[in-house]
Amino acid sequence: MGLVFAFGEQGPYRLVAGIPLVRGFRVPARYLVSWSLAVALGSALALSALLRRMPRGRSVAAAAAVLLLAGDLVAHAWRAAPTASAALDAVVPDVVPRLARVLSRDEAGFPRRFWSLTTIPLLACPDPYRPAFARRFDPLPEGLGMRFGLDAVGGGGPDLARTEALFSPPGPRAAELAGAGAVVLSGPREPDRPAEIPPDLSVRAQSALPRALLATETLLAPGERALAATLSRGLDPRRTAVVEDEEARIASAAASETPGSARLIARSPSRVELETSAPGERLLVFFDAYEKGWSASVDGQPAAVFRADAAFRGVRLPPGSHRVVFSYRPPGLREGLLLSLAGALTLVLFVTRTRPRSANVAPAAAPPRGPAP
Repeated sequence: MGLVFAFGEQGPYRLVAGIPLVRGFRVPARYLVSWSLAVALGSALALSALLRRMPRGRSVAAAAAVLLLAGDLVAHAWRAAPTASAALDAVVPDVVPRLARVLSRDEAGFPRRFWSLTTIPLLACPDPYRPAFARRFDPLPEGLGMRFGLDAVGGGGPDLARTEALFSPPGPRAAELAGAGAVVLSGPREPDRPAEIPPDLSVRAQSALPRALLATETLLAPGERALAATLSRGLDPRRTAVVEDEEARIASAAASETPGSARLIARSPSRVELETSAPGERLLVFFDAYEKGWSASVDGQPAAVFRADAAFRGVRLPPGSHRVVFSYRPPGLREGLLLSLAGALTLVLFVTRTRPRSANVAPAAAPPRGPAP
């Protein structure tokens, strides 16, 4: 493992560098992981070899070594990574009430998101001043707004390839598609402000699309063309949805025909329930990331989930009123559970078949011999 990570993407690591869970690693983290594994495994092997050569006192020596290493690790961790004060957890940044005043629910009933486009060097601030620093300058990057009931664009995990391409660099159309009703930015720097103090934050309200809408026509743009078509300023996302599959296309409605409505009924991290109504065939576009594992049902019947507007989810709907449910199950979950169960059963079978016999069982008596001829 140390060799896999130690050379970065110039070594064996390049074979797995594109996997989403590993792609977020940064170079310092790779080196820390590699050498931590090397030290841990190497010291364990060395200690094992030394204990095997000792004629007596192996248990005492092993316990002493473990206690010494544990104490050393605790001491180094305490000095190198001190925990934050409890006062920092109680801080409510000044940007929270400002966002609450700007953000409201959209036409479909979803809370508007905000997009934080700035960060602050909070870790570089001395501990005594950190709570006051966070209260004034914390812009709630990534998913930190969830602590205060706010929905943010983006998060702390690795981005999907399409969403990363769609939202970087940030732009007005990307913010519109993300449902961002407000953007958090750094204000202009004052000339006499010290360099270690960041500029004040500004909250800018803006128009955004509802999280779910009914498109009255579709534009077929396969592959990478879908991204360019979605970001085109000549496209009206409220009317036209960009699709990449021929089966996702719908018949275009007349310009005078009303698009219909989509309304949120219930929402949880792995399930979203919507109610729709339209006079004709529509494509329901749900502006949430398209990813394997999401499935949909319309009025209780399974429905295909298509990629819409380059990075989001779409479902074809016939005319009328419908109940649409999106649900998520991690890909490979069932297979992984079955493999884990098979591995556990194999281990139990191996242990029971290879268990040594008890030394207290007397050997079977030899049969009596007959008289010698």
